[in-house]
Amino acid sequence: MSDSDDPAAQRLPAAAQRTLDQIAGALGVTTALLHGNADGVTPRAGEAPGLAETSALLQAYVQIGDREARQRCLDFVQVAAQQR
Repeated sequence: MSDSDDPAAQRLPAAAQRTLDQIAGALGVTTALLHGNADGVTPRAGEAPGLAETSALLQAYVQIGDREARQRCLDFVQVAAQQR
């Protein structure tokens, strides 16, 4: 389900793009939708209602260059998820 011809997709490092492609495949959505390029993209049946928020979180996370900062982000999200 790769949208590697998408100019926005080209901005990610290759490893991040492969991961995003795998996530999109697992979710059954297009990579463009995860990139936030959802203009004109019709969600598929059964897509989660919070997909826009998930996409924003993924986009922000892959842009964090510092490994420790990424870990702090992940820790924060995991704690927040446990508090629901």
